[in-house]
Amino acid sequence: MGNTLWILDENQHDDDFDHSIVLQSKKYLDTLCTKLQLPKLSTYFDDSILAEEFGMNMVPKYIDATLLEKLFSSLIEEIPISTNILLIEELKDLLQKCTLAQKKNTKVRLALVP
Repeated sequence: MGNTLWILDENQHDDDFDHSIVLQSKKYLDTLCTKLQLPKLSTYFDDSILAEEFGMNMVPKYIDATLLEKLFSSLIEEIPISTNILLIEELKDLLQKCTLAQKKNTKVRLALVP
């Protein structure tokens, strides 16, 4: 079973975009975050949906979209586009959804989904 990553705002239950390449690239992205002196992307991952699959109850981990917007913008600028176009496409979708959440004044979560 493969996992993916969804970005969900406070009243949202699913995403229209599969961010599995971002999830598969988490070590690479965390390394870039360290280089850029930003918190690691993986520290923002929300396990609450995965926990539900195992009968556990976790409070969703919502984050201020402004923090993630800065992180995604920095990563997009740092990654060479010629070799990582699909990864950048997924990061741009995450960035766009952070921007929309900011306009709606809602927090987001980076939900790990089975």
